[in-house]
Amino acid sequence: MIKKLQQGPNDLSQLIDDLVPLEEILIKGRYLQSSIRHDRGGEPDSEGYIPHMHWYRKILNDFNLEVGTVLLSKEGSRRLLPNLEVPDREYSISELYCLDWQVRESDHDLF
Repeated sequence: MIKKLQQGPNDLSQLIDDLVPLEEILIKGRYLQSSIRHDRGGEPDSEGYIPHMHWYRKILNDFNLEVGTVLLSKEGSRRLLPNLEVPDREYSISELYCLDWQVRESDHDLF
């Protein structure tokens, strides 16, 4: 069964703590968004908005329950879309837990 995610970021560490099976969360095509890394640049506009860039990894294969890993892409953003199709490596549950990621649906608009 695939878990339907809430709109917006879903804290991966909290889902792990809540014992949601990873094979229901880490589905091919979804994104992991860094919740701690944002590149800020430029000056605030007239409304005070500071342009910034979010960083993502795309889930390239469903979570592998047998070995406890998931294949993620290289880090990318809306400006670096090709990186999100390039495999990085398999990540373990403990690595995912420590990285402080947020899970997004596959139809999430990268911004």
